Amino acid sequence: MRTALLATILVLGTGCGTVDLGTYEGVRDLKLDEDYFYCVIQPRVLTAKKCASGEPGDSGGCHSSNSSYRLAEVATPVNCASGKPTGIPSAEERSNYGASSLRVTRDPETSPLLTKPIGKSGSAHKLVFDSSSAEAGLIRTWIGRTR
Repeated sequence: MRTALLATILVLGTGCGTVDLGTYEGVRDLKLDEDYFYCVIQPRVLTAKKCASGEPGDSGGCHSSNSSYRLAEVATPVNCASGKPTGIPSAEERSNYGASSLRVTRDPETSPLLTKPIGKSGSAHKLVFDSSSAEAGLIRTWIGRTR
């Protein structure tokens, strides 16, 4: 029995080589500024543009149920002073930070968090704001502040 096991391990071990997976350039190694998200992106982009609930007439509440990018409505965003939250962000805000972080790449211009609402992604996403809008600028700033 031991001989058969040893032979199997040797056969399997000699058939495997090293696989170079390359360099990962995705979200995992981005350090996004959480304070900026809670104090700027959540209130001035996601809440202001009703990204979770949608505008009247939108079917199904946009990103609260119709999308893999799930956002929770935030009735009262955390208070901020000098660009930092003065309290603990709500569970909804923390969830929105996590969901939004997954829509970011190193380049703001290719990040779905920006390309979809400005209509650049080629998808059926409705135009939410113009590429030169204040909201687009805020998203670019947030992504640009990555470490």
